[in-house]
Amino acid sequence: MKRYLAGAVALAAMGAGSFAVAEDIKIGVLYPTSGGGAIYGGPAMVGHNLAVDEINAAGGINGHKLVTVARDSKLNPAAAASAAKEMVTKDGVNVRDQVKLLKESGLTIILAEQNLSFILYLSDTVHILEKGEVKWSGTGAALKADKSIVEQYLTV
Repeated sequence: MKRYLAGAVALAAMGAGSFAVAEDIKIGVLYPTSGGGAIYGGPAMVGHNLAVDEINAAGGINGHKLVTVARDSKLNPAAAASAAKEMVTKDGVNVRDQVKLLKESGLTIILAEQNLSFILYLSDTVHILEKGEVKWSGTGAALKADKSIVEQYLTV
């Protein structure tokens, strides 16, 4: 049975002054833009591009322009995993640091993630969900300190 960890990220706008990033923020996106899923992926990609254009026209995020790195997921998990790996290894999409930059800009982000260290790095508040029901809520520090909760809900 899979359990998901949801982290609500951000509360105060801390600014990105001490956070080193590239001039542009690369956003990796996977949409099914070919085959049977194209009916959904095509319009989703158009909507994504409109949002990026709007954000960039307003000055970007903390002055950083958004750049989309798009790949076709082909509505296939193996193809999507391969494309995601390529975005990270070849195109320089750095999910961890870019989500942190978004947090520091004052945005609230909801993450569904199974990687505990990633969630603890980013989250102000953590919720553990099982079958859609909240089983535990608290801070990342409280979760890290409570080994019984980690053992009960987050280990295999």
